[in-house]
Amino acid sequence: MKKIFTLLVGIVFWVNGFSQVTFVKRYGGWYEGTAYSVKQTSDGGYIILSYTELFGAGQDDIFLIKTDYKGDTLWTKTFGGDGWERGYSVQQTADGGYFITGLTSSFGAVSIDIYIIKTDGNGTLVWSKTFNGTSLNYTTASGRQTNDGGYIIVGNTDNFGTGGYDVYLIRIDASGNLLWAKTYGGPSEEAGECVEETSDHGFIITGYSSSYGAGDIDIYLLRTDSSGNFIFSKTCGGTGTDFGKSVVQTTDGGYIICGYTNSFGAGSEDICLIKTDNNGDVIWTKTYGTAGADQGYSVIQNNNGGYVVTGLTYGVATTGTDLYLVNVNDTGAILWNRTYSFGNSTDAGYCVQQTNDGGYIVSGTGLLSPFVSALILIKTDSIGRSGCAEVIYVNTVNTHIIQSVNHVPAISSGSGGTTPTTITGGGGGAVFTYCTSVGVNEINAEENTISLFPNPATNEIEIKESGIRIDAVEIYDVLGRRCLTPALSKGEGVRVDVSSLSAGIYFVKVRSEKAERVMKFVKE
Repeated sequence: MKKIFTLLVGIVFWVNGFSQVTFVKRYGGWYEGTAYSVKQTSDGGYIILSYTELFGAGQDDIFLIKTDYKGDTLWTKTFGGDGWERGYSVQQTADGGYFITGLTSSFGAVSIDIYIIKTDGNGTLVWSKTFNGTSLNYTTASGRQTNDGGYIIVGNTDNFGTGGYDVYLIRIDASGNLLWAKTYGGPSEEAGECVEETSDHGFIITGYSSSYGAGDIDIYLLRTDSSGNFIFSKTCGGTGTDFGKSVVQTTDGGYIICGYTNSFGAGSEDICLIKTDNNGDVIWTKTYGTAGADQGYSVIQNNNGGYVVTGLTYGVATTGTDLYLVNVNDTGAILWNRTYSFGNSTDAGYCVQQTNDGGYIVSGTGLLSPFVSALILIKTDSIGRSGCAEVIYVNTVNTHIIQSVNHVPAISSGSGGTTPTTITGGGGGAVFTYCTSVGVNEINAEENTISLFPNPATNEIEIKESGIRIDAVEIYDVLGRRCLTPALSKGEGVRVDVSSLSAGIYFVKVRSEKAERVMKFVKE
């Protein structure tokens, strides 16, 4: 019994130390750009990537922000030259540093080049490289560390390849030296927006193609092996324009693609989610949207096997667009969704990641006025609640029957990179907190009007609140995953069958006409 008690005390301590934290933060207040990427770091904090014109060497510089677990700034850094730079993806590397992928007009061989930066754990520059990219100023670039300690980068280029613009895939070693570079495309234009390493150490890429497919522009899915050798490429879309923005390999070996479309859906553009098998063949397609413009930018598979998407949706809480976060199950049915609004113009989410407490971290932008843009960082619990600035909203969901179409692109080689003279500096900017809630707020005994018994429990618990009607009960495990939402006969007391739960610590959230409160109980 003493061992069991000690174990329970340890579990309670662990829960209190790692319970879900929520907040909404705004960084800067005068054209600090857009937070295109965020990742949770090994210390429980976050690394945020954006750009700024307030600090740095040129017009716009890449802006790197490190925060603690509450979203409070620890340090900021800028990287760039006398032109402009954009940062699109950031990742903490195996050595505790950071790898940044973006674009630059300050360095390189053409007007816009792919720009990559490696820093140490304090944001100090280790090395930077540029690769001949594109003269387009509306493209992006994406990069990841690979299993061998090197890096993979995708963008597009009109300096090599077959058509106007081709997907450009670059593999480098841990020091930034080129291993190989390849282009993939047809007679018109292709672009790579996102790359991920697959379980066999090959690569999956999504973007868009105007050389192949059913419409003007189709979602493009490209698969290679670890050396960049072609395995398959597919287009998915309708008669309009369809863009792929994010792709991840799913636990079944297939892929989930997020983007947006005006070929299908409820409005001018809708968020598009496509599930494929491991050959890139479509299993199902869903769109989510309003009568206006809705776009999806980032997708992940969460711990429950479903998918979480962030992007923007039109005119829910404001006259512009709102940042949108939606969780769907493994067949695309909505489980919950939220919108977040920070002004009367463009709010958007560009990156979502699940955090180690089972919640979500979302980065994006809030346009506070026509001339004031700010970086937005939102930390939610496991069902998307941040504590403020949010509205529960249900978009229209449509199922579409589309098929992927096989294409064999022309493949050619690219060239080596150059080493620019990157200018680094410290950033700055104010941090504004919309709201924050650290940890699970349990009820103090002297304030508690709710009783829960027995505790510990084996098969059933009874919950009562004196003189107050209980409207809803939800039970969560220590990772913040909802385990039970029992149907209730509304009244002052309710009984809940907990026999299906495994032994351990749980949180019971009770919503009454008076308040919402949380208690712990032990399932034996």
